[in-house]
Amino acid sequence: MAARIKQHAAWTKLAAVLAACVASFTSGIIRAEDDAPRSLDPRLSVSLFAAAPDIVHPISVDFDRRGRLLVVESHTHFRPAGYQGPATDRIRIVEDTDGDGRADRFTTFHEGLTHIMDLAVHPDGSVYVATRNAIWRLVEAADNRPATATRLVFLDTPGNYPHNGLAGLCFDGSGNLWFGMGENLGAPYTLVGGSAAVTGEGDGGHVFWCRADGTGLRRVATGFWNPFGNCRDIFGRVFTIDNDPDSRPPCRLLHLQEGADYGFQFRYGRSGRHPFQAWNGELPGTAPMMAGVGESPCEIVSYESDGLPEEYLGELLVTAWADHRVERYTPRRRGASWVADRKPFLQGGKDFRPVGLAVAPDGSLFVSDWVLRDYNLHGRGALWHVHAKTSPDGTKPDGTKPDGSKRGAEDRTVTRAAPGKPVDPGVALSSRHRPLRDAAARALASSAAGRAELTRRLKDSADIRVRAAALEALVETRAEELDLAAFARTESHTGLLEMAVAALAARGGDTRAFLAGGPEKNAAITVAAIGGLRTSADRPRLLERLADPDPFVALAAIRQFAAHPELLEGTLPSTGGAGATAGTATTTNDATADARLARGLLLAHRAAGQPAARAALPVWLASRHADVRLLAAKWVADERVLEARAAVEKALAAPGQNVTMLRALLTALGRLDNKAVNEGQLIGLLNVQVDDQRQPPALRALALQGIPALPQAIPLERIRQHLSQADAVLQ
Repeated sequence: MAARIKQHAAWTKLAAVLAACVASFTSGIIRAEDDAPRSLDPRLSVSLFAAAPDIVHPISVDFDRRGRLLVVESHTHFRPAGYQGPATDRIRIVEDTDGDGRADRFTTFHEGLTHIMDLAVHPDGSVYVATRNAIWRLVEAADNRPATATRLVFLDTPGNYPHNGLAGLCFDGSGNLWFGMGENLGAPYTLVGGSAAVTGEGDGGHVFWCRADGTGLRRVATGFWNPFGNCRDIFGRVFTIDNDPDSRPPCRLLHLQEGADYGFQFRYGRSGRHPFQAWNGELPGTAPMMAGVGESPCEIVSYESDGLPEEYLGELLVTAWADHRVERYTPRRRGASWVADRKPFLQGGKDFRPVGLAVAPDGSLFVSDWVLRDYNLHGRGALWHVHAKTSPDGTKPDGTKPDGSKRGAEDRTVTRAAPGKPVDPGVALSSRHRPLRDAAARALASSAAGRAELTRRLKDSADIRVRAAALEALVETRAEELDLAAFARTESHTGLLEMAVAALAARGGDTRAFLAGGPEKNAAITVAAIGGLRTSADRPRLLERLADPDPFVALAAIRQFAAHPELLEGTLPSTGGAGATAGTATTTNDATADARLARGLLLAHRAAGQPAARAALPVWLASRHADVRLLAAKWVADERVLEARAAVEKALAAPGQNVTMLRALLTALGRLDNKAVNEGQLIGLLNVQVDDQRQPPALRALALQGIPALPQAIPLERIRQHLSQADAVLQ
């Protein structure tokens, strides 16, 4: 008996060892145990949904309207020698058909594209894909054959680095498309959508908008490094993650405003220290960030469902590839924009590299994992499932209810019906799951009875999310049942009021009543209302907002002047004084406000693009306001205004310069000479000034101060030579 017990114990031990080996083989090949992501929120669980070899190199993920998980599987970024995988990228359908929590069916939705960077499912069920140089619309064939592709937008450029081209897909309430474009390493480009084209060279990244068919292309904002992810909240606000600051961290979370410049241009170098660059609104006319995010952010989601704890609702979720985590951000007001604090809630080890993020039909999250640091294809990859340990009613993931019984089909709420099943729109409008709620609102808006129901819910519902969905659907369909002006006059919720006032302005309505002032001023509503100021009687109001200390309010005024340049008549600087402004229809004794107005007028004239404004650059270069002089030099440099050379040289010779202005003027001259002017070349231009003994010693000393104290910037022997100079200032 003792021998049998001993033998049984030996077999048990051996079985345990074999089981451990199997577990090590099936999951350990993916990563060491310490590298697997874990939840920092004790209410959440993380489980492995799929892994290599079933799924490799996963990037973007999203759920289609049938509730299937679509996963971009990269096979082209970058292919090492001898790589044996498919010749092109694939979009895989990954499914758990037996309900055990692990994927067991992998099929191909589409293949044939190269350098896919992003994927997003359109409200109509089609699938949009961003490759490095194009945006495609994929439609699944009726007989389940691989989807067919139609190209909507094309980026024509010699630039070919995979992930600084097109990405960051998201849709507005009408199904129109927002997307990002990276800095393209400064290469020239033409972006074509329908009959529209946008060109550039040497600039930063951009966010664009177009209709669902690719037409109507326009640039929304600029000054990014690489806006790799975009999302919209329930009030239509767009948020962007800017991926990679090079030598000036952190990466950025940004509130997107039309016409905004977020400060980066590739032509001025990658260090972020050039006087014509800004990372957090330091340069007048540029917009600040909401927050710094983890390194290499790849995706952003505005969470709107009920599968996670209540406080996640409305938060922004971001994957940080290089910091091995997924982060939460709760936006809070700062004037017309937002700030947010970083709250990581999913953390892995060195081999957890989250990229894509998608909200499942049940409100849980799916995260794609590149696994390794290598950009070269390596045959690894994983998909992780993040879900609450219990549902809001206390039910566990296996269906066990708080009383120990099992949840049956009758317990399933109609607003969480199986994907693809018909749902009563009137009921689904109350769903916490945004795709269902928005689809219900669109369905109701298609009939008179439905619009009447939306109007009633907008008025009577206590749920702000129901009201937001109803308002968006009524606005997008231009429903006669909604009196926008009357609604805006009585609405108190800032998000809904922003939506209504912006829609009223877009329709040419009178928004003057919403330009609040005094201690009750609401800067966000002011920004929306500025879009309705378009007559000569509105000019004093616009000029007042042009000098507003809130950069987003000032930006809205600049954009409105640019759209209606006739309102700028009489505001060009007078040639009778150094930078004095004439005909501004406003006066102030506040020197700071006067400076803000002066620089606002310069930025408005530049945005309007009229020839007379370029002719006034010599006056702006001699302005009494330092910010105006700096922005005038930047205008010359950005647009290579050749006729301004004499004015730039005159400004360079003027007394009382500072280091920043010297660097700005030298950059402008370098650009006029068609020279590179990044930080390395600018150091060279400064060294030329220092060595030029024809220049006044004070100017040479100023140039010396502008050179970084680095061996490669100025050799020690050169410093010894300058120390031997007779002039004390230069010494």
